[in-house]
Amino acid sequence: MNPLDVFITTQVFSFLIIFARLGGALMILPGFSDSTVPMQVRLFAGLAMSLVLTPAVQRYLPLMPNSAIGFALLIGKEVLTGIFIGLMSQVIINALNVAGVIVAHATSLSSAFVFNPQQASQMTVITGFLSILAVVLIFVTDLHHMLLLGVIDSYQVFRVGGDFMAGDMSEMFARTLSDSFTVGLRLAAPFVIVSIGVFLGMGLVARMVPQIQVFIVSIPLQIMAGVILLMTAVSAMMLYFLSEYQDAWVAIFSAS
Repeated sequence: MNPLDVFITTQVFSFLIIFARLGGALMILPGFSDSTVPMQVRLFAGLAMSLVLTPAVQRYLPLMPNSAIGFALLIGKEVLTGIFIGLMSQVIINALNVAGVIVAHATSLSSAFVFNPQQASQMTVITGFLSILAVVLIFVTDLHHMLLLGVIDSYQVFRVGGDFMAGDMSEMFARTLSDSFTVGLRLAAPFVIVSIGVFLGMGLVARMVPQIQVFIVSIPLQIMAGVILLMTAVSAMMLYFLSEYQDAWVAIFSAS
């Protein structure tokens, strides 16, 4: 076999396989997949990372298939695996969306919407603020390095050329989704308690002084109490979220 054939069947093949999984993950990973990030930047970032990871991951890769159909199926599996990895990261960060919606309803700010560049859609101000803050903190605390290390570790869990583990992926997705809702409820718990207290107080005022329009009075109180509580608790909320985010991401690849 001449040197060109050896180079194509080893180095180029390994690079393409790694780029298929990493590129699929970068399409969905938080921060990298934001609508404000140009497609050219994502492409060049994926190519550069794949080139760097090729020597480290090459030992986990099989030989190049003999047929074009086998090669296409292998690429397709790797792209789906990368999309699954990115989707799991988005499911974990979905806890902030759950918390944001609950907090918005508890503070009577559910009608205030803002554009979220992460998901390229409109959402409540609280949800957008928490989502953008989470992405910023992920990059500031270098947790995005853990995301990329998770892609490397995924080659020990989801082996290239093996069976597509749809059942295990579905189970992992369901478990992570359930955990994200739990984390979201825990993050929003103080606001729910304060909201219940405000409603109970307004109910007592309505019974004692029926002339007062409690619905008009309660909304400013809810907003003021919610904003003060958010200013006080946002640091603790984000620290708890980052801890849960790291633990969940490690748990996904704990089988390695």
